[in-house]
Amino acid sequence: MRISQYLQKVLAVILVAALCFCALPTVALAEGVLKPSESGVGARVFDWTLTNGGASNAVTSNAKYNLTGDLTGVTEPFYIGTESAATTVILDLKGHSITSAKRAFIVCPGSSLTIKDSVGGGAVKGAEVADNQKGGVIRVDTGATFTLEGGSIIDVATAAHQSDGGAIAGLGATVNIAGGEVKGGTAFLGGSIYIDGGALNISGGIINGGVATNENAIPYGGAVFVRNAEFAMSGGTITGGTAHHGGNVSITYGTFTMNGGTISGGTAN
Repeated sequence: MRISQYLQKVLAVILVAALCFCALPTVALAEGVLKPSESGVGARVFDWTLTNGGASNAVTSNAKYNLTGDLTGVTEPFYIGTESAATTVILDLKGHSITSAKRAFIVCPGSSLTIKDSVGGGAVKGAEVADNQKGGVIRVDTGATFTLEGGSIIDVATAAHQSDGGAIAGLGATVNIAGGEVKGGTAFLGGSIYIDGGALNISGGIINGGVATNENAIPYGGAVFVRNAEFAMSGGTITGGTAHHGGNVSITYGTFTMNGGTISGGTAN
């Protein structure tokens, strides 16, 4: 069966158009504009395009993101999800840093944030010092999950936090430390990490140098303070914490299971 010359021309035009379309460069989409077919975490990797945070600029797309440069001068925390819509985000620092004048991240109820660093040297820095603002760098809300796989979480506040959890606070949430470093932090309770309800799982990484400085009562847990929660440690290191009670770790009405890892070098007064 022979194809007419007209039909041959039509097919040729369609083929050329298809080849041109395939040759177009892939454009990274900003948060909030992912197509439904691309909404699964891991389907594609996007550049982190937000330069500031705030609840009105929440990250609401389930995806992996790469940080493509240092972010400085951030004045509002990045919200992962919203109060009514859970979101799963994986952020690779790629050796870069985020520096916020306040808290850096708020993981909203039911949402999940994983921070990793495939290059090395990356960091997330926060400096929230206001009263009752738990979690100087990252706050993880009820039912949410935060996982650190690489990079550093650093509290750069110039004064002691007038609340709890200098670097990370989990409030009825799950906090997993599998790698990287939680560095320093000053707070009333839990200089580095404060957990109230939920769970803390440490399987790797290092929690180093937190200070509990409660001015109104006896400070507990220089590095880690756990209350009404499950704390399981199977690897990693907790070291260098300072507090009146529990230089490195203090647990109140919770459970602690240790099958590996190291706790050393704390100072209790």
